[in-house]
Amino acid sequence: MHHGSPPCWCAVSIGQSASFSNTAAAMLMSFLLRCHIRTTHRDTVIERRHVLPYLKLAQGASIGKPGTHSAARSAPPTCSAPLANTDYVGQDLSNVAATSVNECCAACLAVATCNAYSFKANVCYLKSGSNNQVSLPGVTAVALYRCSAPELGVDYVDNDIGNVASPSYVRCCELCRNTAGCHAFSWASGVCYLKSAKGATTNAAGVTSAMVL
Repeated sequence: MHHGSPPCWCAVSIGQSASFSNTAAAMLMSFLLRCHIRTTHRDTVIERRHVLPYLKLAQGASIGKPGTHSAARSAPPTCSAPLANTDYVGQDLSNVAATSVNECCAACLAVATCNAYSFKANVCYLKSGSNNQVSLPGVTAVALYRCSAPELGVDYVDNDIGNVASPSYVRCCELCRNTAGCHAFSWASGVCYLKSAKGATTNAAGVTSAMVL
């Protein structure tokens, strides 16, 4: 911010009865986060208790640790970089007409159970998962990340309900979302540790943790 410029005030107060689609909530949260980045903490007012009211339902108690990154402030759901000539086979939820990959992203974000999609010839194939990836000319595949901002170097130490192989924390998020009772996870060295809640945390090199949105 240049000297003498007015502060960017992002004040939002939304009543308990307000209703948002996933896409609208994501767009609003993205705006708030961008405004926050452009200003100092003192110049920014963000009240979002009713934008995504479910974010704290499964967090549980936590123990503050120096140097950790809190995930209580969530990032909006995002679509990853498109993979050209790639298809996610199976796990279809539905298909909708779309003229671009971006339209397909918005369509997936509007469906709570959508975690990925394949796009070809103006048709968007919404998927619950992205684990069956194959090469296929003319198809574009995209996975979604629908968990809180990843906490790097942080382990959620309790509340385990299982573990499964996973190539990345992004896929770990997807696996947790598709597992009944899973509300958080810790990922390390190719293993996804599924959790019923965030609970207590500890510093742990090489571990990435987050909560399901």
